[in-house]
Amino acid sequence: MRTILLVLTLVAVGYVAINRQRIYVRDPLGAVYRNEAKVDGAKVFINYSNDVLLQMGDGMQMEEYLVQGWNKMPGTPTELRCLQGLVCLTEADHAPMEPSVGASEAAMTNREVSFAENRATTFRITLR
Repeated sequence: MRTILLVLTLVAVGYVAINRQRIYVRDPLGAVYRNEAKVDGAKVFINYSNDVLLQMGDGMQMEEYLVQGWNKMPGTPTELRCLQGLVCLTEADHAPMEPSVGASEAAMTNREVSFAENRATTFRITLR
């Protein structure tokens, strides 16, 4: 029994190490501000390279934004699988996404991401 658990643990660690750019883990201390007003119920996810995935809304009307460090243009991910708000998985290291119309390039640091959408709505996401 111990051998099976050890092998399964090693396989899981290997999978995470290989796919670290594709796995987005929930940041429980992350906060989202829309037009400088805090958004309750928003979920912030980050991956190994501090790319940010933002989910807002209830199950029926879910808004998703993805900001990746290599692109810095916010968009909506096209392929995304999530496990109950704990972890999400994209299909590629550079996740395919549809760009947000009228969105500005994001300003990214290791603690904060901010961008504007349609010049009327600004988002600020604080991490950790």
